[in-house]
Amino acid sequence: MHLTLILLVLLVLLVVPTSTFNISPSPKPSTLLSSGFGKPSSLPPTLKISVDSKTTKFLKSLPPQKSTSLATIKPQNYRGIVALKNIKKGDPIIAIPYTSAIDLGTETVDPLPPALKLKEMIESGEIDKSYVDVLPSIDSEDYKNVYSCWSEEERLSLGFEFLETEANLLKARLPADDVLYYIFLITSRVLTVQNGEGEGKKLLIPYLDMCNHDEDSVHVLTGVAAEGKSLKVIAGKDVKVGEEITIKYGSGSEGVDVFLRDYGFDPCSKSCYKIFAQKVQKEIKMGLKNKGGLREEERRQIRENLKGEGGGERGERVRREVGKCLDEIDGW
Repeated sequence: MHLTLILLVLLVLLVVPTSTFNISPSPKPSTLLSSGFGKPSSLPPTLKISVDSKTTKFLKSLPPQKSTSLATIKPQNYRGIVALKNIKKGDPIIAIPYTSAIDLGTETVDPLPPALKLKEMIESGEIDKSYVDVLPSIDSEDYKNVYSCWSEEERLSLGFEFLETEANLLKARLPADDVLYYIFLITSRVLTVQNGEGEGKKLLIPYLDMCNHDEDSVHVLTGVAAEGKSLKVIAGKDVKVGEEITIKYGSGSEGVDVFLRDYGFDPCSKSCYKIFAQKVQKEIKMGLKNKGGLREEERRQIRENLKGEGGGERGERVRREVGKCLDEIDGW
């Protein structure tokens, strides 16, 4: 019997390669691209990795991102980029080669030229369809929330003429109605990156442009718009697995009007409301400059109107918060 057992063991060793016995346990996936689309066991239950076919195809078109992936963040159910492992301060979180970015020309404050170029590139099939498919569509709430897409009633209820004038001037320049949608893609997603000669280039950077905004984000955007270079988000602090990767939109000098106009959301930042309140204050003073200044009663009425509950729902909070900031400005 012992001889039979020994023979069976020898037979197994001859038939099965010895390397089979030396395989180490499979590591937890650090990236969805190299290890399938299962989420690491340490990922918080409030996150759900995006695995729909369009997202899957888009992620596979990118160089592997070793530390992050797209996920749905609950309970708000919005999409964002999250860490799949712990990341140390100073380490790269995202790295996209310049060759993967979409170059829309040199820096300009006018969004119309790059918008027209983007429209042409998408319609001609010059841009990878897997990326186009994950962009907000013309029917999306992201686009419908920008100020220019509000109904006339909603815009008038906000009551700020300079926003309305700006929106009307922009619309008057459009060669076609759908160009406003491409302007939205430009203003909400494009980053200006310096090339090797110090010239600013307007770039759409797939995947990196899916980072959401956070006024308090300390992560750093860096890179050069040149062959062989990468466009990166560098960790400004230690990041834990499951943490959302956010960046700060703009330079920090934007008011809430810029966020409503370009991004379609209220940034919930007191500094943004204060910048906007200063614009409102200037507009009111310009409109009443021939009256020899504002009486206290007029100031009180303006504050009450700004804090009012009537009118469009989308502008209600903005008016209320701007009213609070006006109260803090000298002379109000």
